[in-house]
Amino acid sequence: MIIIAAIGKMKSSPSYTGLDQLCQTYLKRVQPWCPVQLVELPESQPDREAETLQPYLAKAGQILLWTEHGQSMTSPDWSRFIQQQRDTWG
Repeated sequence: MIIIAAIGKMKSSPSYTGLDQLCQTYLKRVQPWCPVQLVELPESQPDREAETLQPYLAKAGQILLWTEHGQSMTSPDWSRFIQQQRDTWG
């Protein structure tokens, strides 16, 4: 299972207009092949974010962290990455 734990509401983020709709589109595409859950957590102080995420981290077989400073992937690269993770972690 993939759990996407996002801190803050995607709908209300002026920096990421349309992110919620894009995320929902990808969730619908992925769900036939792998269970996916999107969890929007309340915003907190940066030093408390790990505490907020802890219940979800405890369930994780693999943890991925995405930030606005991360590396971009093409759709084919992202697809291969997800397939590798699925094959490795089940």
